[in-house]
Amino acid sequence: MESFGEAIALEQDARRISYRELATLSEAFAARLPASPQLVAVQACNRIETVAAYLGCLRAGHPVILLNRESIADGRVISAYQPGWLFSSKKGQWRLERLNESEPADFADELAVMLSTSGTTGAPKLVKLSRGNIQSNAEAIAAYLQLSARECAITTLNFFYSYGMAVLNSHLAAGARIVLTDLSVVTPEFWSLFRSSGTTSLAFVPYHFELLERTDFLGQDLPSLRYITQAGGRLHPDRLKRFATQARQRQWQFFVMYGQTEASPRMSYVPPEDLLENLESVGRPIPGGELVIIDEEGNPVTAPGRAGELVYRGPNVMLGYAETRADLARPRDTFELRTGDMAELQPNGYVRITGRLKRFIKLYGLRINLDDLEGRLAQAGYQVYCVGTDETLGIFFEGEIDEEALLDTVVRSWGLRRPDIHVRKLREIPLLPSGKVDYARLNAQLLTGPETGRPRSVQEAFAEAFGEDVSGDDTFISLEGDSILFLHLSLSLEQILGYVPAGWEKKSVNRLEAMVRRKPGKASVPAETLVRCLAIFGIITNHLGTLGEWGIAGGAVALMFLSGLSVARIHGARLAAGRVFEFLKASLLRILVVYYVIITAIFVALPQEFAGQERSWYLLYANMNMRWDALYPFWFVCAYAQLAALVALPWLIPPLRHIFRERQELFGYLALGAGGVLSYWASRNIHGDFFFMHPLAIGYVFALGWCAYFAADIYRKAALSAVLVISILLFWTTYAIQFKLFFGFLVLSSLWLKNIPLPRPVAKAALTIASASFFIYIFHIFPVEVLLLLDARESWGPLPHWIVGVSAALFLGIAADRAFTGLEHLLRSWLSSRREAEASSLA
Repeated sequence: MESFGEAIALEQDARRISYRELATLSEAFAARLPASPQLVAVQACNRIETVAAYLGCLRAGHPVILLNRESIADGRVISAYQPGWLFSSKKGQWRLERLNESEPADFADELAVMLSTSGTTGAPKLVKLSRGNIQSNAEAIAAYLQLSARECAITTLNFFYSYGMAVLNSHLAAGARIVLTDLSVVTPEFWSLFRSSGTTSLAFVPYHFELLERTDFLGQDLPSLRYITQAGGRLHPDRLKRFATQARQRQWQFFVMYGQTEASPRMSYVPPEDLLENLESVGRPIPGGELVIIDEEGNPVTAPGRAGELVYRGPNVMLGYAETRADLARPRDTFELRTGDMAELQPNGYVRITGRLKRFIKLYGLRINLDDLEGRLAQAGYQVYCVGTDETLGIFFEGEIDEEALLDTVVRSWGLRRPDIHVRKLREIPLLPSGKVDYARLNAQLLTGPETGRPRSVQEAFAEAFGEDVSGDDTFISLEGDSILFLHLSLSLEQILGYVPAGWEKKSVNRLEAMVRRKPGKASVPAETLVRCLAIFGIITNHLGTLGEWGIAGGAVALMFLSGLSVARIHGARLAAGRVFEFLKASLLRILVVYYVIITAIFVALPQEFAGQERSWYLLYANMNMRWDALYPFWFVCAYAQLAALVALPWLIPPLRHIFRERQELFGYLALGAGGVLSYWASRNIHGDFFFMHPLAIGYVFALGWCAYFAADIYRKAALSAVLVISILLFWTTYAIQFKLFFGFLVLSSLWLKNIPLPRPVAKAALTIASASFFIYIFHIFPVEVLLLLDARESWGPLPHWIVGVSAALFLGIAADRAFTGLEHLLRSWLSSRREAEASSLA
C-alpha cells in the first residue's frame, strides 16, 4: 500500500485517507495484537476502521474471520472457532476485545481469511483462504477489468460477502479509490454521492437490478461511470439483455462474472463486447485460471453441447473448509474446485451453466434436469420455477399462466403423468438475499401442500414472524427473537414439520426446512409446551375457585421458572455480546405494551375501584404491596420486569461480562445461589399470602430456569432437582401441599422430559394455548371476575362453572393474541408500503 503514497484509498462520509495513512492505521491495529499469530474476528462492514483491521491482520499474519453483526450476536461462529480477539462496534464505538486469554497458535501456515460460503456468516462452516488466494484473485480481476489508480468504486455490498471482498481487494491492489457507504441504490443520496465522488464502477447482484427497475437508473446522468459488474447469481436473460443493451448504448462496459467463495471468489467472466451474444454464458476463465468439464467418470468433456460437472483450477482455489477450531490447523486439502454446477462448452469456447448437479430428480427412472426443464419451458413462453422429489414434480409461477396448456406441454414433451405434476401459483416467487430463487422454500411448499392460511415453509414462517426477509442461514437467535415469537414459531414448526425439533432456535432456516418428518395423525411437542399449558389451566382453575379451598396454585411460579429458561435460551447471546438494553427491549417491550394498555383501560373504566393504586402498577412495584382484588394476577408482569432488570445488571459491568460470556451456566448458578439466600431471608421476613409475588422470594425460581437450559446431562438435572426439592421444603413452609406438589411437578417435568408424542389435534391445541399463554394469563381475569359477580359456581355447579370459565379465558386470550399479532403485521405492512412508496417516488 505504501507504494501508492498520498493517493486517496478510502472515503467515508467526510473522511478521506491516503494509502500511506491506511498503511499506518493497519500497522497500528496489528500493533495492538501479540506478535504470535492470533485468530481475530472482525465485523466486516463498510467502515474505514474495519478495512484497516482486516488489512492489519493480513499484513501481520493473523488469520481473520470476516463476520457480520448478526453472526457476532448469534455467537455460533465465535463458539465454534474461539477467536482470541473480536473487533466490533458497540454503541457506535469500535473496540478490540480480548475473548480468549490462552489462545494457542494452532493455524496452518497459509491460513489468512475465513468466510461463510453463503455470505451471511450465519453457519459455522467456513471457507479457508490464503493470502496467495486473495492476492492472485485480486490481480486477475484488476487485469480483466483493466483497473488503474484512476478508478473509483462505491460499496454496494459489505466485505463479509466474498463479492464485496473482491471489489475491495482488487481496487486496493490497483491503487484505486473506494467510497464506503451503506446507502441503498434506490435512494437519491446514493446517486448524489456517486456523482460527487466521481465513481467509475458499480458492483451489483441480481437483486440490485430488480430494485433499479423501480427507479430511473438507466435514465440518469452518470458521466463518470465506466463499467458495471454483475455476480452473485444468475441474472434472468431478459433482464440482462435489457440492461446490457442500455449499457452498450451508454458506452458503459457490462461484465457478467461467475464465481464461488471457494475460489476467492472469481472464476470466469464474459467480456462486455461478447455479452449480448452470450447472455446465458459465464464466459472464459479469469487470467491464471482453468475451467474443465468432466463426466460422471471424471473424464474431460471437450465436445461442445455435452454437459458435465464444471471444475475450476487456479491459484485462487481455497485451502479447504473448516467446521471446528481444529480444522484451522489442517494444511491445504483442496487443489481443484468441484463447483457442483453442470455446464457445457459452447462452440466459441465459452462455458454455459446448465444447472446444479443436485438439481435433478428421477421420476419412474427418468432423469430430469430441473434447470433444463425451466429453460425449455421459458422458451415455450412459460416463466416457471421447478422443484421436485423422485415422486413428484412441482412447478411454481407468479402472474397469469394457462395451467392446462402448461400441463399438456410437460406431459407431452417429457412423458410424465399428470398426477405426478403439481402446478401452483404464488403471489411472488421467494428469493434469497442474493436475488437467486429460493428453491429450498419452493421445495418446502411442495412438501407441505397448497396454501391453507398458514406458512407453507419454515422461511415463510420466520419471515411472517419477524416481518422481514430472512435468509436460509438465519436462526431464531441470530434474528433476535423474543419469548412470544418463540412460542408462535413453535406452533408454526409443528404445522410445517410435523413436530418441534429440540433446540430449533439455534438451527438455521435451511436446516429446519430439511427436517420435515410428517407422520399422519402423530406429532410430538416439547414437554415445556405441555408444562406451560398445565400451568395456565392451573392458574385459571385456581382463580375461578372451582375446587374450593383445595385449589391448584403454583402455576404462576412455574411460569416464572419457564421465563428464566426462555431468557437463557433466547437472550443469552445478546447479553454475552453486551447488548443489555437490546435484551431489555426484546424481553419486555411487547409484554409491557399490552400490560399498560390493559391496566390503563381498567383505571379509566373503574376509577373508584382502584383509586390510589395507579402509581404502584405503572411503576411496576405493585407486587411488593399487594391487595386481593381484580388486579392481583398482574403481579407476574411486575415481578418479571424486576427480575429482567436484575439479570441485566451484571452484564453491564465489563469485567463480569468478560467472565460470564463463555460461562453463562456459571452466571446461572451464581444467580441461583444468591437468589436462594435472598428467598430464604424473604421466607422468614415477608409474611402473608403475597410472599411468592416478591422478587426476593421468586428470583431463585427464575435463576433455576436459567440453569435448567444448560442442564444437558443427568448429573446437572439431578442437582437442580435436589435444589428444587430443598427450596420447596425450606421456603414454602406456609403454603398448602397441593401448591408444593403442583409447582414441583411442573418444574421437574420441564427438567426431565423432552418431547411427548400426542395425537396431532391435541398437539396443535397444546401449541396454540402455549403460544398464546401470555395473553391468556393477562385476559383470564375478566371472565373470572364476571363469573364471580354472577356467583356462577353456586348457581350452575362446579363443572359447568369451570368449563365456561376455562373456555372463555382460552378464547379471549387466543383471540387477543391473534389480534395483537394481526396488528403487528398490519403495522409492518404499512411501514413496508411507505418504504416502497418512497422508493417508487424516486423513479
